[in-house]
Amino acid sequence: RQAGLTVEVSLQPASIYLGIEFEQGESNSVRIRRVVANSPAERAKLDAGDLLIAMNDERLTFENFRSRLHSHTIGETIKLTVVRGQRLLTTNIVPVEFQEERWQLNENPRPAPEQVQLKKAWLRIREETKQGR
Repeated sequence: RQAGLTVEVSLQPASIYLGIEFEQGESNSVRIRRVVANSPAERAKLDAGDLLIAMNDERLTFENFRSRLHSHTIGETIKLTVVRGQRLLTTNIVPVEFQEERWQLNENPRPAPEQVQLKKAWLRIREETKQGR
């Protein structure tokens, strides 16, 4: 039995991955907003709030971060200079390959009546009668 729905899964192109979410920090730096568990960033001991200021001893800005990162290859060791509070730290990070899955739920444009009923039951949609409402 089907509810007139299909699931479509597509793989996005593989990309270089550190395991961080970032935002613009002070002086146009890159501020780490979140570190993903079991990621290269966690293995490199990066923390939320760290400011990334250099990559392989070259100044890093919010604008050039993505292009600088993508100039490296998966598995290549990258030296990062980080400001954490009042301390200047250096760490090495090894990016990995990441391939995102995108899931999409599609409706049949012309479902059979039993598919409509099954979908309504599945989504817990009740037909309201005109009596008493």
